[in-house]
Amino acid sequence: MIKDCLRIFERDLAEKTDALILDNYVPKDGTYRLIKMESDGFVLDEPIEIRYDKRNDRIEGDSDSNYKFLQQLDYYSKLVEMNKPIDPKKIIHSNQYLSFFLKKESLDSGKVTIDVIDGYFEILKSPRIKYEKKKKALKLYELVEAEISQPDTILIQQIQNWIKENLFELSVDKSQKNYLKLFFVFSDKEKTIRLYQQEGKRYLLPNIYNNNESNIILHDKVYGLPNDNIGMNAKKPYLEHKTRKVKEPYLLSLDEVLLQGKFFDYLMGQASIGRVNAYVDLKQNKMKFYKATELPAEFKSGIFLRLQKGKEVEIHSCDVIPDYNYHLKEPLIFKEIIPISEVSKGKSEAGYGPKKDLGEMQILINDVFFGKWLSGNYFTDPGDISLNDGVVKFNLLRARERLFAWFYKGSTVGLDSLFRQISLELVKNSIANGNYLKAKHQMNLRWSLMDYFAKSKEMEERMAQVRDSLRLHINTKEDWEFENEREYYYAVGQLVAFFISKTKGKKVPQSFVNPFLNAKRDEIIKKRLKDLYKKVNYDMEMNDFRAKNLTSHVMIYQPQGNVDQDMLIGGFNDGLLIFEKKVEDK
Repeated sequence: MIKDCLRIFERDLAEKTDALILDNYVPKDGTYRLIKMESDGFVLDEPIEIRYDKRNDRIEGDSDSNYKFLQQLDYYSKLVEMNKPIDPKKIIHSNQYLSFFLKKESLDSGKVTIDVIDGYFEILKSPRIKYEKKKKALKLYELVEAEISQPDTILIQQIQNWIKENLFELSVDKSQKNYLKLFFVFSDKEKTIRLYQQEGKRYLLPNIYNNNESNIILHDKVYGLPNDNIGMNAKKPYLEHKTRKVKEPYLLSLDEVLLQGKFFDYLMGQASIGRVNAYVDLKQNKMKFYKATELPAEFKSGIFLRLQKGKEVEIHSCDVIPDYNYHLKEPLIFKEIIPISEVSKGKSEAGYGPKKDLGEMQILINDVFFGKWLSGNYFTDPGDISLNDGVVKFNLLRARERLFAWFYKGSTVGLDSLFRQISLELVKNSIANGNYLKAKHQMNLRWSLMDYFAKSKEMEERMAQVRDSLRLHINTKEDWEFENEREYYYAVGQLVAFFISKTKGKKVPQSFVNPFLNAKRDEIIKKRLKDLYKKVNYDMEMNDFRAKNLTSHVMIYQPQGNVDQDMLIGGFNDGLLIFEKKVEDK
């Protein structure tokens, strides 16, 4: 899959050159200083503060006239990774003599010394020092040196002297946890950029592979293991191919590894500004990036990459998408099966009515089922999700992978059974916590989803029939029986809600509700109803005709099947039919 992505990236890179990468390259937070190398000495420019504001999705400092220039200089000066520094003490983080990067706290702690500075520049004067003990790395360095010649030791010495004389005198807020970056430049910007590219290449080629000791020469070409999203060392023996002569998973030529390195730099730039969902359209040869919660309205098929910014850009998920359709083939109708007041409906961001695309579905499910905890936590480590409700968190973790596959990859596999499982638990949890309005929204969504996947109106019609049937029964003085077990369990839910409404406490204890929500047998339900009745039978309304009518019929009815939790919870959540007549009488 990466090769397919590289094919498109290579074409775009040929058209736009390094500007393709640099346009979205985000320098690390810190203070940036240009030092102009004039004929009569070095001149220090005013500092430029650069910081990525994640909250507002903007880069502070990008309005400075030198920002684009600094972007390029910074890109060509960065290390491949911290385990491949020029400075063996890993205090100086730049890769060439024209730039000098360090953490401000290193100045405060005294880690930066004259010896460290001298050691850094001595290696840059004679890079062979760094590679002479590693023959395969030295071979790569010799290739680049043959192309761009040896370093300019005179200029290096001048820069080294300036750093030693001026670094410790610069005005720097050493308490900040970011960088101080110095760039030595000529008055001719094009000349400067060319030299930065050259010296960046001097560092890059010997360090582009994961481990040069595993490189091989084949037909006068170097092949090795790339350094992107893979690492092979003594701590990771399981990555080796033990039965093959070449133990590395795969090897790339120098041209291929340089291209792939730029591709991962490109991905890093996108991930740095929050565009972590990459969609590669193989038919149209396009690659587009989206924010974490954005969905690709125009994408149809191709490759999906989920990125995460770490010390390097990490591909956390990679998948082939054969058929993606942002728009639903049939709209889902979020139905008000259990009536909700207009005021209460307005409090839900998702809103009742038709949902025509995956974007609306994500908002609906995120809001109603998960209280807006889902969309930002598809890939969050469970320990980092600060959600206190254990039931919601458990179901979020159980559902998030399949829900992500639906919203972002178009896969509907297992959705029906998933929603049936999690929605019932979430409804029960809301009721147990006393959040009855939330439970009504969740029950409506549960039934709307069940009808959607069944391509029917079964739950909507069933609820209406049961409600109308029980309404007639509890208001008649003639003999009657429940039409079916669905009506019986709806009546049980109504009776539980009625009894609980008569309790004196402002907050209903979970011990009152949970036994009914989790009951597996009717005998348990009747025993709990008797217990609850004894707690509230002092209330005068318990002698109301409708209340006595409902109570007596529930207690004598003997169902044969399993407990219908949907109808029981539906009856509990629905408006109390016992009170309907009283409202009309008023």
